[in-house]
Amino acid sequence: MTTDDTSFPAALDRWTDADWSDYRQRVEDGERSCAAIDAVNRRLRQTAQEETRARAEAPQ
Repeated sequence: MTTDDTSFPAALDRWTDADWSDYRQRVEDGERSCAAIDAVNRRLRQTAQEETRARAEAPQ
Protein backbone atom coordinates (compact mmCIF):
# COMPACT_ATOMS: atom_id res chain seq x y z
CA MET A 1 0.00 0.00 0.00
CA THR A 2 1.15 3.49 -0.72
CA THR A 3 0.72 6.61 1.35
CA ASP A 4 -1.72 7.84 -1.31
CA ASP A 5 -4.08 4.94 -0.62
CA THR A 6 -7.29 6.35 0.84
CA SER A 7 -9.11 3.03 0.96
CA PHE A 8 -9.88 1.10 4.11
CA PRO A 9 -7.81 0.02 6.06
CA ALA A 10 -4.82 1.95 4.67
CA ALA A 11 -6.50 5.29 5.35
CA LEU A 12 -6.59 4.51 9.08
CA ASP A 13 -2.79 4.73 9.18
CA ARG A 14 -3.05 8.46 8.45
CA TRP A 15 -5.69 9.25 11.09
CA THR A 16 -4.67 11.80 13.69
CA ASP A 17 -5.59 11.72 17.37
CA ALA A 18 -8.43 14.13 16.53
CA ASP A 19 -9.75 11.74 13.87
CA TRP A 20 -9.76 8.86 16.37
CA SER A 21 -11.47 11.08 18.92
CA ASP A 22 -14.15 11.98 16.35
CA TYR A 23 -14.60 8.28 15.55
CA ARG A 24 -14.91 7.29 19.23
CA GLN A 25 -17.43 10.07 19.89
CA ARG A 26 -19.55 8.98 16.93
CA VAL A 27 -19.57 5.36 18.14
CA GLU A 28 -20.38 6.44 21.70
CA ASP A 29 -23.30 8.43 20.26
CA GLY A 30 -24.65 5.23 18.69
CA GLU A 31 -23.31 5.43 15.16
CA ARG A 32 -22.24 2.07 13.77
CA SER A 33 -18.47 1.58 13.52
CA CYS A 34 -18.26 1.31 9.73
CA ALA A 35 -20.51 4.36 9.29
CA ALA A 36 -18.30 6.34 11.68
CA ILE A 37 -15.17 5.28 9.76
CA ASP A 38 -16.82 6.31 6.49
CA ALA A 39 -17.81 9.69 7.95
CA VAL A 40 -14.30 10.46 9.19
CA ASN A 41 -12.72 9.35 5.90
CA ARG A 42 -15.27 11.42 3.94
CA ARG A 43 -14.41 14.50 6.04
CA LEU A 44 -10.69 13.93 5.44
CA ARG A 45 -11.21 13.57 1.66
CA GLN A 46 -13.34 16.73 1.53
CA THR A 47 -10.76 18.68 3.51
CA ALA A 48 -7.97 17.50 1.20
CA GLN A 49 -10.00 18.44 -1.88
CA GLU A 50 -10.73 21.90 -0.47
CA GLU A 51 -7.03 22.46 0.31
CA THR A 52 -6.04 21.33 -3.18
CA ARG A 53 -8.64 23.61 -4.76
CA ALA A 54 -7.48 26.56 -2.63
CA ARG A 55 -3.85 26.00 -3.67
CA ALA A 56 -4.86 25.80 -7.33
CA GLU A 57 -6.84 29.03 -7.09
CA ALA A 58 -4.20 30.95 -5.14
CA PRO A 59 -2.39 33.66 -7.09
CA GLN A 60 1.01 32.54 -8.27
